[in-house]
Amino acid sequence: MKEERRPRIHVVDALRALALLGILLVHCHDYYNAAAPALHPGGWMAEANGVADWLYRELFVSKAYLLFAFLFGLSTFLQLDHAERKGVDFRGRFMWRLALLVLFGLGHTLFYNGDVLMIFGVFGFVLVALYRVPSFVLACLAAVLCLNPGFVFDFLSGCEGFDSSCLTALSRSWGDGLSPAPAQATASWWELARWNVTDGLVARMSYMVYSGRLSFMLGMFLCGMLAGRAAMFDGAPEKKKLLVRLGCAGVAVYAVLAAGVAVGLKPGFALERLLVSWQHVAFVAGFVGWVSLLMASRYVCGKLGWLSCMGRMSLTCYVMQSVVMTWVLFGWGLGFGREMGSAWCLVAGFGLYGVQLAFCRVWMGWARFGPLEWLWRSATLGVWQPLRKRG
Repeated sequence: MKEERRPRIHVVDALRALALLGILLVHCHDYYNAAAPALHPGGWMAEANGVADWLYRELFVSKAYLLFAFLFGLSTFLQLDHAERKGVDFRGRFMWRLALLVLFGLGHTLFYNGDVLMIFGVFGFVLVALYRVPSFVLACLAAVLCLNPGFVFDFLSGCEGFDSSCLTALSRSWGDGLSPAPAQATASWWELARWNVTDGLVARMSYMVYSGRLSFMLGMFLCGMLAGRAAMFDGAPEKKKLLVRLGCAGVAVYAVLAAGVAVGLKPGFALERLLVSWQHVAFVAGFVGWVSLLMASRYVCGKLGWLSCMGRMSLTCYVMQSVVMTWVLFGWGLGFGREMGSAWCLVAGFGLYGVQLAFCRVWMGWARFGPLEWLWRSATLGVWQPLRKRG
């Protein structure tokens, strides 16, 4: 007998909306990878920029994308599992869905050279291939990936007797022959778009590999799949205990690693980089555990509508953020990036996020999907899906 359809998990949608907030604020602080303006404000503006830099460093950078990757792995499992419960092997269709995501990412790259949609689409095939692999094997793979072999090699390269010449030659070869990015303050949209989809793609992949982001991203993909298998977000009392343990473990590990980084490791030392990266993973684990418990409580659960609507439109919102903010910051648009410090960029990010929350709430009041989600679903299934809600 086929199982009934699993109800939508609004807590996961809300987590996805919070991940979008973190990603937006990180990108705004980084001026969407444009060169920061040479501003030297004084007084309260300097203090405001300092607060914005602290928020960026301690709460968002290198954490939001890990949360997004975790939720991508979780959503992948939920979709494949939902189809399997109905007696359908959805893996082939899902691989087509991933190929479409790569195309969406290519369009997004025309505006922003830090796109992750293409990377998620390509490496999402790993999740499909590992869908039926035992959980113990997945956990071991996730642990190895979050150990980050690249950082381990960096650490060993500083040890006496370790030959790192091959690794060094490989790392340098990525950047050979790449042209520098055009100046965002003066270049046209076409000049930037052309670089983004040519040399910019190679530069981004090089950064993903040698910053360790690719390894951690894949590890978080698998952690999300494991969370789906464990039905971590189904609201059962025993699952809430699992979230408590996850939250406690994340906070404890984060505190220990933060203390370790603070006690005298040399700046730039490979071991410090590794500890900081693990610190980010622990932060995400604690965040998922405690925030999920908070949002699942009876005091908050009924108030998730705005965040849930945005989480269901994450593709639309992610692309919209880049189109709007590059137009605001870059020279081909308003060019405000030449005059905005990090504090004003943070304010702009929060402002755009508030507008998106309102837009998503109104849109999902009459529609079944976000605009790009509707197009993605229709192309995946090969037939136009009804957009407007019935009744």
